[in-house]
Amino acid sequence: RGTDRLSVVAGPAATLAAEGPAQANAGQAIQVTATGEDDFGNPLGDVTSNLTLSMVPGEGSCSGSSCTPTLAGSRSISASFGSARDQVPVNVVPGSLASITAEGPGQVMAGEPIEVTVTGADQFGNPLGEPGAGQVTLSVSPDGACSASSCTAQASGPHTVTAGVQTASDTIDVSVLPGPPQSIQVQLPEGSTAGVPFPVSAVVRDEF
Repeated sequence: RGTDRLSVVAGPAATLAAEGPAQANAGQAIQVTATGEDDFGNPLGDVTSNLTLSMVPGEGSCSGSSCTPTLAGSRSISASFGSARDQVPVNVVPGSLASITAEGPGQVMAGEPIEVTVTGADQFGNPLGEPGAGQVTLSVSPDGACSASSCTAQASGPHTVTAGVQTASDTIDVSVLPGPPQSIQVQLPEGSTAGVPFPVSAVVRDEF
């Protein structure tokens, strides 16, 4: 009597093994690949094209077999195929510098240093900390001079300090007050009559 050949195919996916890079920059697409098995360990092969992906937490977007995170920190990509699921852990680091925030005093006296602190962030607002030495450029207007991390101005009145790192910049509005009195200039009329009061004016100036 003859024999029949029986072809046994793998069943529905029961387990999923998803893989991806351990680290990525915010805004960088993370490619995920996956293989599956049924309940009995029969391989289903590469199921990457059939994956459903999502970011955990949800800051970011997924399309096809890749996800693009926006929030820096320890994240996971959740992958599913049928009822099978797996997660890919990924450490998301900030992207390149996109903006800076400059901070300093709102008011100083003439000649006092205007100390400026600058911090950076990527395009998604992930902090990059303070730029390294020599990366920050400062300027002050309408008058004054700047060093690596501070500026000074001699004329009283409103001033603007501009900080720049690469193509990013930010400004600080500073009110410069007159410094301590250093001189007094008394003004008298050219002539006066005995017994008649006459006006006297004085101008007090700081060292500038």
